Amino acid sequence: MRGLLTVILFITFFFSFSIAVYTYSINSIVTPDYVKSSLTESKIYSVVADELPDLISSSENGDDELIPAETKAQLGGFISQAITEEYLQNKIEPFVDDTFTWLAGETDTVPTLSFSDLGEQLEPLGVSHLLSDDFNQIVSEPIEIKEGNYQLRSSFQFSQIAPVIFSIVGAITLLIIFLMAKDWRSKLRKTALAVFLPSTLGLAGVAATFLVGNLLVAIATAALRDYGFEQFSKPINDLLVQIPLDISVRMVTIFGVALAGAIIFFVISFFVTREKEPKVESVPENSEVKPAT
Repeated sequence: MRGLLTVILFITFFFSFSIAVYTYSINSIVTPDYVKSSLTESKIYSVVADELPDLISSSENGDDELIPAETKAQLGGFISQAITEEYLQNKIEPFVDDTFTWLAGETDTVPTLSFSDLGEQLEPLGVSHLLSDDFNQIVSEPIEIKEGNYQLRSSFQFSQIAPVIFSIVGAITLLIIFLMAKDWRSKLRKTALAVFLPSTLGLAGVAATFLVGNLLVAIATAALRDYGFEQFSKPINDLLVQIPLDISVRMVTIFGVALAGAIIFFVISFFVTREKEPKVESVPENSEVKPAT
């Protein structure tokens, strides 16, 4: 029974510790500061601002003859002046902050991203009928999180407390494993083994996480090129490829420290003297007990 309980405790610690590390590593990059800095470092704002005039002033079907040259030049000049790198950054960053505030449950106001100011400035030009329906919708209606995505909010809030919950479970489980061992040598070795297993397999999982992440990024950038948006492939790649790298670095750090601690505990156990069980003197079966005189 004691052996079965030990196995259950080892399995419980394995999963609780691993999940705590994974969720903490992911949460450390799912922050407004990380998202905003990543967008800035990827140069996505400047690329969008440079390429947007040509994209918007071209017809939806790709036939530039549908737009008069004079109108196209006028529209392109307006877009170049209105939609700049600073304009996009000033629009996106507050939306990122509002989104995380809403996800954390600090407000019930649904975050919106509005480009209605562009629509008001475009209206006097009388070119709305020459633009794509998608672009006209963007400059006329605010972008907001739909009601069907509200489950994302509860999932985000649970993910924020998941590392704490699983860390507490893991700490309690490891303490029980430590206390159940008979002597100090056994305590150190069982504790070291309990930490060694998830740390070793966790480091192997980091490599898989990094490779899968980079594969998904490659697929996403390839899709952009296939759809004719090759100019956006590099900034998008720079933006996305950093995510699996940062997660992997955090996981390697935590699992590496835990593995080093397990090795230290195991080495120390060799210098701990095993407690000897007291000897019980047996009385021979045929021995006779002489009565006291």
